[in-house]
Amino acid sequence: MLNSSEYRIDKRVEITRDYQTTWLSSILDRNTLTNIVIDKVLVNEETGISTKRLATEPREVKKAVDNDFANMFRKRNTLLDTMTPIWQQIYEPVGKFKEVMESTIEKITMAEWNNTVKELNKESAAGLSGINYRIILQLPEELILFMVKFGNLTLQTGLVPMAWKTSEYNCCGLPGECTSEPIYLVNNFIEDARENSKELWVLTQDMKKAFDSVGLKVLKRAMLCIDIPASLVEWIIALFKHRHLKVATAYGLSDGFTGNDGIDQGDALFPLLWRIFYDPLLIRIQQIKNSRYEMKVTWPNDINDPITWTQYRLQVPVCAYMDDTIFLESSRFRMQNIVDIANEFYIINDIDINAKKSELIIINPTVEWHEQNIELGRDRSIIQATNEEIRYLGVWFSNKPSRRR
Repeated sequence: MLNSSEYRIDKRVEITRDYQTTWLSSILDRNTLTNIVIDKVLVNEETGISTKRLATEPREVKKAVDNDFANMFRKRNTLLDTMTPIWQQIYEPVGKFKEVMESTIEKITMAEWNNTVKELNKESAAGLSGINYRIILQLPEELILFMVKFGNLTLQTGLVPMAWKTSEYNCCGLPGECTSEPIYLVNNFIEDARENSKELWVLTQDMKKAFDSVGLKVLKRAMLCIDIPASLVEWIIALFKHRHLKVATAYGLSDGFTGNDGIDQGDALFPLLWRIFYDPLLIRIQQIKNSRYEMKVTWPNDINDPITWTQYRLQVPVCAYMDDTIFLESSRFRMQNIVDIANEFYIINDIDINAKKSELIIINPTVEWHEQNIELGRDRSIIQATNEEIRYLGVWFSNKPSRRR
């Protein structure tokens, strides 16, 4: 029995030390990430009767996959031209970043190229070109100089080769940055509400096909809003406009389709572009005055002299990590107010909300059960508060001081 216990302890120490991804997934109650394999597709029968069947023949699977993804990357019906004055103001260039942003269109130098290549992951798989970073490191100086000049030419003209517009679409998640900061933030607000008997509404929101729904027209406006030079904006938009996408299936790459809108999750620019696209919504919500849950703490600079004590206040009505958004408010009215603002943003950008995956908990509610709900999305779906735990960024939160087992 002792040997068995010692073995298990040693095994746990080994996993904690050498397999931290597995260990974190275990303690956070996450399923092990696996690749998504597309080897079958549900298709509609081409008959007068509305029936569906499961396609498994390789050629048919590839064709059906292309059709489905082409619909996901369709041209978005955005409403930029009919925005209200307040949204028009949000999308106006701020002006204060112009001087800083000018450096983004300075010519690439050989030193910049070499320093960047040295920092790249040498184990990364090659893309459709078949050229990986290890090959690039071995290129002669003459060829590198040519590539630098060519890169500068594309930046100056805002034009990119058609070959750069062909990419592979992988149906899988990507490793992201550390999620500890938003998790700590949400947990602190919930604990503050419990400790001080304050009312707090916490709403998680799930967007349908968020990154595929990014309209290039709106993205362009958002980039110009933060004073990115017009030539660089045109260059970035050119990378995604009318690009050719191929989907990785169990039978190889599909024939491909043309993407009219959306950004690729595997693209190096993807995390930055999503932040730029989504930021106007966060700015709009932050502009609301006197309509936020407030967390306060008094810090005794000199414990013997209360006059020197400082009170710190924090208001965070919305917290976003990529497309995972959570709203924090002090009442039903105020929560509905910021959700309605979010709905305006989604309508402008032709984005749908998945109400079935959105959840609401309330700490110390002051309204009756039938009023503990929020209307969400373009269809005004009712999100009823739950006494169960809700999940955000892999962590479970509850309206009760309990821990998920």
